[in-house]
Amino acid sequence: MCSRLNICTVNILDNPAKIETTFKVEITFEVFEYLKDDVEWELVFVANDGKEERDQLLDSVVIGPIRDGRHKFVFEAPAPDMEKLNNEDLTDVTVLLLRCKYREQMFVKIAWFVAHEYTDPELIETPPEKPIIEKLQRNVSTEDVRVTYYAIKWDDPVMDDEENQGEQRLETEQSHTETAQEPVDTNVENVNPINHQKNITEAGAEQPMAVD
Repeated sequence: MCSRLNICTVNILDNPAKIETTFKVEITFEVFEYLKDDVEWELVFVANDGKEERDQLLDSVVIGPIRDGRHKFVFEAPAPDMEKLNNEDLTDVTVLLLRCKYREQMFVKIAWFVAHEYTDPELIETPPEKPIIEKLQRNVSTEDVRVTYYAIKWDDPVMDDEENQGEQRLETEQSHTETAQEPVDTNVENVNPINHQKNITEAGAEQPMAVD
């Protein structure tokens, strides 16, 4: 089924920044049809060794229901727990993931490469064997961004309606029973965050798809 939510732009704010600085990701997205359930957004730090059990879920936010239209919010998430990182995580390239889910189904994943670097010329020339965390700068690369979309089952009032009619015919032995479509609440806010209070506004004019 075609996607009912399209991510228009994603901007990494305050980049580069100190390694322990909170991540700030500005997301603009467009909804083509009313989404009655929550959309879940997750920000994940991927460990350098590729072992999924070492990945850190930095934070998640749930938004819904969402009316059709264009929306924008800033997703803030803490830096990864430094005590859980090994030297390679701090000195080699790692990955930052933004995952988006609807009804527990991931429909888009965006990946950025993340480098941790020294800014002190002496440390650049002769890096210490044990990384000095407070001297490292985090740089999220916005030049080589990987975006992957997945086909999922979205809301389908027509299909749900037909299934409900079939169940009613079995129970009542009536062949022409129809089920009314659930009405859309036109008074619902454009975006209603559930477990986080985020700065959410309607977005402006239409822009081409971009991830920065």
